[in-house]
Amino acid sequence: MIGDIVKATGMDGMVNLMMGKSGLSMDDVLNAFEGQLTYVASDFAITKKESPYFPGEFTEKPDAKWIFSLKVGNKDAFNKIMTSPMLKEVFTKEGDHYVVVNPMAAATMPAMSINEKFVTLGSDSLLLQEYLGGKGHIKLPDGIEGKVKGSMLGGYVDIEKIASVIPEDKMEEDEKPVAKKAKELLKDVTFVSKADGGDVQHGEAVLTFKNKDQNSLVQLINLGTEAAKVMQARKAKDKAYEDSVFAAPVDTAVAQ
Repeated sequence: MIGDIVKATGMDGMVNLMMGKSGLSMDDVLNAFEGQLTYVASDFAITKKESPYFPGEFTEKPDAKWIFSLKVGNKDAFNKIMTSPMLKEVFTKEGDHYVVVNPMAAATMPAMSINEKFVTLGSDSLLLQEYLGGKGHIKLPDGIEGKVKGSMLGGYVDIEKIASVIPEDKMEEDEKPVAKKAKELLKDVTFVSKADGGDVQHGEAVLTFKNKDQNSLVQLINLGTEAAKVMQARKAKDKAYEDSVFAAPVDTAVAQ
């Protein structure tokens, strides 16, 4: 699909020109992969992490366990990419796997497994090995797998679980009521896209609200109204501050 879009817009010549120094063409890249990919993330949290450049200094950052897997299409095209001038200084082949040449560079990259079948990345090496060994499992809510399985594009996000770990103590006081309402609003979202005839795809996203006794549109409007009130109050506060600054007397000296 990406190749068709680029060619339809007449940009394929420009892309091939830009890739010329790498010894590759756009078709090499498109043929190397089937377009079949998987991304799974869980255990989302806000954690304190020490700065690698300033020992003893910690910052709070979002964190999660995740796996990304991309299926290789044409092996010859894939190997051509991995051994091209663009990547041959970064990766080298050991047995049936490609590994990062520079150990220091490898330490800054995600855990990875690259071979002629799949390119797989993970948040840590233990999780990656469990996934590759078929031992990693994530329990989806009842009915979700049946909705997503077999679709051209499918996904599920547990909004309630993600929202539950976002710290409110880092928010401004006027934001906390809106944040509380937002956390109480949505449970999850499921999205799928399936082929519907020759050149037609049908896609849909379904949001599940926690409160089943109130109309979902009313809930969204109420949240939007609360958010608008906060924004208006903040603008009024900022304007009052600016007015007070410009209204203050200024000492001046006149030279004669």
